[in-house]
Amino acid sequence: MKLKYLFLLLAFQLTFANKTALIEGKILNSTEKEILISGLNFDLTIPLDEEGNFSKAISVNHAGLYSFYANGYRWEIYLKKEANLNISFDQNNLYETILFKGNVANECSYLFKKFKIITDENLNPNKIYTLKEEEFVKAIDQLIASNLELLRNNTSLDNDFKKLEEKNIIFSNQNYYSSYKYSYSYYTKSNVSKAKICESRVIKRDTIKFDFEDFEFSSVFRGFEYGKFNGSFRPKFKKNQASAKQLLTEEMQKINNPVIEDYVLKNLANQTKFYDDNENYILNAIISITKDEDFKQKIISKIENEEKFVNGSPAPYFELNDQNGNKVSLSDFKGKNIYIDFWATWCKPCIAEIPDLKKLEEKFKDKNIVFLSISLDSQKDLEKWKNFIIKKELGGTHLIVENAWQSKIVKEYTVESIPRFIIIDSEGILVEIDAPRPSIGKVSRILNNLENL
Repeated sequence: MKLKYLFLLLAFQLTFANKTALIEGKILNSTEKEILISGLNFDLTIPLDEEGNFSKAISVNHAGLYSFYANGYRWEIYLKKEANLNISFDQNNLYETILFKGNVANECSYLFKKFKIITDENLNPNKIYTLKEEEFVKAIDQLIASNLELLRNNTSLDNDFKKLEEKNIIFSNQNYYSSYKYSYSYYTKSNVSKAKICESRVIKRDTIKFDFEDFEFSSVFRGFEYGKFNGSFRPKFKKNQASAKQLLTEEMQKINNPVIEDYVLKNLANQTKFYDDNENYILNAIISITKDEDFKQKIISKIENEEKFVNGSPAPYFELNDQNGNKVSLSDFKGKNIYIDFWATWCKPCIAEIPDLKKLEEKFKDKNIVFLSISLDSQKDLEKWKNFIIKKELGGTHLIVENAWQSKIVKEYTVESIPRFIIIDSEGILVEIDAPRPSIGKVSRILNNLENL
């Protein structure tokens, strides 16, 4: 009998071991106390000890690319069942000191070199999307060629990884081409009627062939899967919002894969505006369909919170620190209209709004209105935030949340993404819980209609 239980225990341990990966390493001069690893339905925070060491055994159910976040950097690493990976570097000299060891070290080293190519090419949206179309296409074509050359010349990579990664490179750059027209207009503040070269390089989503292995491997193909779903579901929902549950059930039946279904439902919930009454049809449909009880309760809690945060209701009270460490609360603005900007120094679209925000502040400088910028930067970036305010000569009043996305004000003001703008009138009542950005002209009309301005 003992032998039987011993055998069962051993079998269980072996089964568990096949799904366990070990990730460890050391970061010298780290400015943070933890690292983050994220992937398909996967988010893991690993603490660093006082010397910068970290170690964690994690459950890995499939081979694929995972995002590695440390000290303000993000790059991809490769993990698989039974992977062991050691990452070490000096934060003060990342590119020269990074070192990977373990049975996925070659793949991770390649991915870091790929990350460095993107950094070296300086594909900052503020730069790349201000290029004329011919120059833009040339830059993206060169990026693809450089990535493919790096991959094909590396003979030490696992063959399965190589096959999946080549496909990933080719399709991961589709977003550059498809978003050029809109992004060029956004960053240059000018309209472009056509982008023929970019449009000719965009591969139609329904012609892209990929399988479940691709879906597990890369967020690129997960994005394609979600895009395919959204392209089918949204037009039908727009015509018949009350049939959201039936429409969503039909789409899930077409997918017919529990992992993909779960991914699609969670992305749909994340991209659904909780404060939009029509969108609530979708949220209630997700609640009735999903088999993930924790996810279901999370949506229910958010809906309950959203019901309190609507136009015409009192603005939730807050008290935050300004750049000088002084406490500032909502009551300090009693009798004044408020235009709130939730942003962060790392948010490129937020930064792109600054010139128009300055113009708006100048336009209303003699009016009874406060321009309040609330940063979602983490406390470790406090000095970075303070210096940014000085360097960019930002006007208005500046506050910072206490715990980034987990802050009370973020939850009570239903901030799911940034930039997010909200208007509160002089009586402390919510006027626009999803106000237009400064770059959108109609915001001036809304502000001018405020009473006691």
